[in-house]
Amino acid sequence: MTEPAAPVARPALLRAPAAHAAANTAQDELGSAGRHETSQARAPVRSPAGARSDDVERLTLVASLRNRIAELEAALNSAHEELNSAHQRLHDVEQSTTWRATAVLRSALQHLPPPVRLLLRGIAKTGWCMLTPHRTLERLHLLRERRRAMLTPLVADAAEGQPRSFDEEYADWISRYDSLDDDDRKAIAVGLRGMANLPLISVIMPVYETPEPYLRGAIESVRQQLYPNWELCIADNASPSPHVRQVLEEFRRTDPRIKICYRSENGHISASSNSALGLAEGEFVALVDSDDILPEHALYVVAASITAQPDLDLIYSDEDKITIEGRRFEPYFKPDWSPDLLLSQNVFSHLGVYRRRLIEEVGGFRLGDEGSQDYDLVLRASTRTLPERILHLPYILYHWRAIPGSTAFDADAKPYALQAARKAIADHLAKFGLIADVLPSRHPAFNRVRAIITKSWPASRAFVSSTTMRHSTIRQLTTSLRHRRAARCYAYSTMTSR
Repeated sequence: MTEPAAPVARPALLRAPAAHAAANTAQDELGSAGRHETSQARAPVRSPAGARSDDVERLTLVASLRNRIAELEAALNSAHEELNSAHQRLHDVEQSTTWRATAVLRSALQHLPPPVRLLLRGIAKTGWCMLTPHRTLERLHLLRERRRAMLTPLVADAAEGQPRSFDEEYADWISRYDSLDDDDRKAIAVGLRGMANLPLISVIMPVYETPEPYLRGAIESVRQQLYPNWELCIADNASPSPHVRQVLEEFRRTDPRIKICYRSENGHISASSNSALGLAEGEFVALVDSDDILPEHALYVVAASITAQPDLDLIYSDEDKITIEGRRFEPYFKPDWSPDLLLSQNVFSHLGVYRRRLIEEVGGFRLGDEGSQDYDLVLRASTRTLPERILHLPYILYHWRAIPGSTAFDADAKPYALQAARKAIADHLAKFGLIADVLPSRHPAFNRVRAIITKSWPASRAFVSSTTMRHSTIRQLTTSLRHRRAARCYAYSTMTSR
């Protein structure tokens, strides 16, 4: 899995106090280190052959101080750059037409009592947020950066010089960059009020013999969404355990947005997913497994993206895994849409959101691809749309439950799923007239596509000039061409100068 992204830099305008402090600190340390080096350097240094132990220590100290000075100079230059950038942005704001036009209003507000100023400021901010709901995600990011700026830097528990484990680093990343607080929830509420249209999102959840704690957790994670306009479409695939129906009926009585159908016979996950899809009425469909977890802001981020880009057809997010105890691990920070990467692995996966019309056009989930039915679906659906209508959301919006027997716990737990994935890739390529061997790679989560050339290609002529090449080089080149598999495609000639 990809390592967590580096902490996002704070906006320059917010960094001005920090830049001043960093510059002053670096300047003080630089001066102190310089004085220390000067005093040490003035001491006589003997030749290496006759140096005593204290002279060796002095030389080592001088070298380390010089390195420290270089580091401090770099830090000082960086702090000055940030400070200059902040001053420039502040200057641009003060010279803007809006700032000058509101000078009288700001002056009048200064004479009002502080509680009145605070109230008016809150009303103005709320009104502006409602007028610009498409900027809600930017505001959430800004709120988080402000909060992190006030936090004391985290100190590693391990000894100095010994890096922490990846799990510890990711836990810190979650607390700093992927945890909502009340300010975030208020910003989302304001953004919802500013949306002219709230698209209905149908959450598709096939169920079969899911342990009760995980089933309840999955359903509750949908019910706890901050975005309200959703429906949960559940299809029970003839589960024999009585607790499944009891839990589903309990939730159906609690929340009218939950729809349930009970299949009379087990049809595997593809048939069950189609049954759940038949209950859907939303314009968009999100796929969620019955033992996984959605974070509370997942559907809001999806809906906000749809509002900003109404022509989207496919949407996918980053994801991670979650243990039985609820500990998150192995984040997958995905790239933007890449058809080539999709031929190697199901990068779309979780959280995957489809325009419902697109799923219906390709015939829903295909029977016979159980274990990789969602992989097959996105391969087929992606051929019915354009790359600019496929959006990657750089947020972790899905927690994949890692339990014994699941592919989240062990990629080799379901060999039939790996075989189904390779079959789906081969079928996808065959639609374009491409015949290929889809082979396993060294990593079980990836596949290797090796194209098979079945037709003869027209010969390509290569001209080699002996004017610019040695004869030995020409012989090496022609020998290489003869031994290539595609040597029959080449005809080469040499030109000599007289």
